[in-house]
Amino acid sequence: MHAFLKPKLSKIKITTNQIYKLRELSNMYKYWKNKINIISNKSSTDFFINHLLSSISIANIVKFINNTLILDAGTGGGLPGIPLAILFDHCKFTLIDSVSKKIKIIKDFLKYLELTNVEVKCTNVKQIKQKFNVIVTRGLYKKLVNYLIQKNIIISENKLFKNVILCITGTKTKIKRFRE
Repeated sequence: MHAFLKPKLSKIKITTNQIYKLRELSNMYKYWKNKINIISNKSSTDFFINHLLSSISIANIVKFINNTLILDAGTGGGLPGIPLAILFDHCKFTLIDSVSKKIKIIKDFLKYLELTNVEVKCTNVKQIKQKFNVIVTRGLYKKLVNYLIQKNIIISENKLFKNVILCITGTKTKIKRFRE
């Protein structure tokens, strides 16, 4: 494990099995990066810094409660959804993207990592009818925010995550909260 991961994740406990799965995920991305554009080639030189750490940075901001419904909108290569699903195995994740070849690879990743708390769909965010407690996204932030406000697909039963979108840009995580 890289030395910088532990201090960054001091607010959560990571099991040996989770560390193993995060390492395996890193190895899978390294294998696939030259075969298919699963993640950006210009930022894939250090998967841990550019992708894994930024994906799990959400864990320093919030602690998801059991059965939180989380949508990873525009997941691309499964980020931030897969790393978060590894850390928050008590939550239910739905990862969506409109690129079918990426969805196929993500399904293989999930099967290999034995992640049962993740559903993957090849679709556009505009086709989603299910409601979620939390939405995470990396690249779709600007396009997504107005659409989600209009469609009201964030449920507000869960007071801890009432109307929240967590947006990751680079190594920064932004919390966007909306009024009902």
